[in-house]
Amino acid sequence: MPYPLDVTAPRLGAEAFADNDAASQLAQAAFLLLLGQELRRSRERWAVPRRAVPEEPLDEDVIRFGIPRIDAEGRRYRHRDAFPGETLGSRSRARGAAELYERSRDLADQLRTSPRESTAAALLYVCVARPDPIVRVAAAAASIEITAEPMRPIAVLAKGTRDDDPLVRNLAATALARIYPEHPALRRLSQRPRRKRSKGDAHTSLLVHGTFARTDTWWQPGGDFHSYLLADVLHDLYAGADRFDWSGGYSDAARLLAASDLQAWVGTHGVTDPLIAGHSHGANVIFLATQLAVTMREAVLLSCPVRWPQYVPDFARVGKCVSIRVHMDLVILADGAGQRFDDPRIQENVLPLWFHHSATHDPGIWRKYDVQSML
Repeated sequence: MPYPLDVTAPRLGAEAFADNDAASQLAQAAFLLLLGQELRRSRERWAVPRRAVPEEPLDEDVIRFGIPRIDAEGRRYRHRDAFPGETLGSRSRARGAAELYERSRDLADQLRTSPRESTAAALLYVCVARPDPIVRVAAAAASIEITAEPMRPIAVLAKGTRDDDPLVRNLAATALARIYPEHPALRRLSQRPRRKRSKGDAHTSLLVHGTFARTDTWWQPGGDFHSYLLADVLHDLYAGADRFDWSGGYSDAARLLAASDLQAWVGTHGVTDPLIAGHSHGANVIFLATQLAVTMREAVLLSCPVRWPQYVPDFARVGKCVSIRVHMDLVILADGAGQRFDDPRIQENVLPLWFHHSATHDPGIWRKYDVQSML
């Protein structure tokens, strides 16, 4: 089932489980990822009962999902806890998709009226067993907070990195990188694509890909988004065969090395005062590059995971900062980052869309919502 880019009016909170179409599954995935965040916070509260754990202010979209406060019970849960009376590998594996969906719907409703950790665990494990890829991967990512069988969700995430749907792949890879950064499934996602070297190009706008996107085509010369920008938006977009790329690795070190490489690339190519657009953590690479003395007329941040002040630009080297994002980006949720910049020096633009991390580099979305006018 392809997951839509243009969800504009989703059901939120437990109501996301009222239906099971593709848009509803995206909302269910957001609910499960937010539930994982609450389970992590509940264990932090439980670990330091004698002193208050400072609560971070919630984004308005998070509030709209209505995730209940859950008190930790001081234990971890097994798959069989979600399927009482059944042996592992027997009937639980034979359950049909409809039955698993209905059980997850009932557990989500039960969690709303009686928010217990054991109910949350059961909901996550039932969703891990569902055949719906985005729901299964989101549940696996969230269940790591309370599972007593970590290899089960890790296996689900590893398989998800090979899914046909790019959103499922990105969500699975991001979650797996946070949980198990050395997993072999992640290595192939950072392979260097083949390319030819060429002499410098006079163009002065750049496009920087994000985590695990090094081999994707959308950002490369000839790719759909690059071609759209070059033809209709940024006529000075660099299109040489030696365009900038980086490992796409999921680590602070990989991003810092990318920023250093970007600094060297700009210097080698004689580029001055460029507009640089970056998707996902590619935007944070841009921020780091400004700290390495790269000056630019504009930084365009597409679906940027907000880690403030870990990744903050040197504003003296940026003429303008523009953020473009969607509501409740699933991949940013899995990353554990924020989604909103609270700095007046960054212009926030929230598209009337939900969930999809790739929406901000889709040519159709740019045309429909006149994203060009936000630059």
